[in-house]
Amino acid sequence: MWPWEGYEARRVADLRRAGWGRAEIERCESPTDLNGVRVVSEAQVPEREARIAQALAVAPTGGVLSGWAAAAVWGVPASFLDGTRDGDSLVPVDFSVPRDEGTYRRAGLKVRYSPVPSGDVAEVDGLRLTSPRRTAFDLARWARTDARALAMLDLSMRHGLVTPGELAAYVRPLRRLHGLRRVRAALPEMCDRAESVPESELRWHWLSIGLPRPLANVEVHDRFGVFVGRIDLLDPFTGFGAEYQGFWHGIDGAREADAHRFQRFAAMNLHIAEIWKEDVSAGRATGKLRDAWHAAQARDHRLDAWRCPGVSLATRA
Repeated sequence: MWPWEGYEARRVADLRRAGWGRAEIERCESPTDLNGVRVVSEAQVPEREARIAQALAVAPTGGVLSGWAAAAVWGVPASFLDGTRDGDSLVPVDFSVPRDEGTYRRAGLKVRYSPVPSGDVAEVDGLRLTSPRRTAFDLARWARTDARALAMLDLSMRHGLVTPGELAAYVRPLRRLHGLRRVRAALPEMCDRAESVPESELRWHWLSIGLPRPLANVEVHDRFGVFVGRIDLLDPFTGFGAEYQGFWHGIDGAREADAHRFQRFAAMNLHIAEIWKEDVSAGRATGKLRDAWHAAQARDHRLDAWRCPGVSLATRA
């Protein structure tokens, strides 16, 4: 069975019916965010996969595993979707349930009364879950922000759930679904080169203020053809770019290495906005992007000394 072979979680009620005593049940591990479930095996699996297995033990009748948990089954790694908000608070496991199945509430689960046509239901090792394209669609339409919706489409494309053409064909006939407009708006900007959710969200902020469509994670060389580094977002025609600086950029000498890299970029006449997580949460990201953009526009073009292999800088595409 998909990653949790040997791992088993069961309802407490089922254990009692099977003859387990109270003391025996209480010796079993109890999930942190699910009541009425116990882990009854010693097999070790990653926390994300364990949470999915625990949720499946108490899945609602007729429920189809959906959202981030379905994406995990389809191969999206925990570095993109770990089942938490910003690595901290746990996100409930999604199940899509037909309305006629009645109301179902349980902490740790998010029951979405949304019909899933048979063509959008898949099966993996006996597990019923949304198809890859429906999973991508749900991830984007259920996102909390437009920026996160774009990130969900990016990771879906990067990890092979769906292509832009497939998703466009899928959403074209749909009507009156929650979040449909958001998906349609983000669809033209799907990109498979974003290496994290925050990078994709930064690209949304970039586009939201009308800046030229950037390249993602493009290699930059100096005028002698020597590789200098990759930039998260870059408009190579204007020498303007942006880098998302997550927490990993503040540990183990990363700041010093970044400072050296940014000095090299500046010497090549590139103007790069450093956007930290705190800038995004405080609403400073768009202002920093605009400042760097204006600096790039005012630069002395005679000092431009960068090259992007595979990109013609003679004219904008």
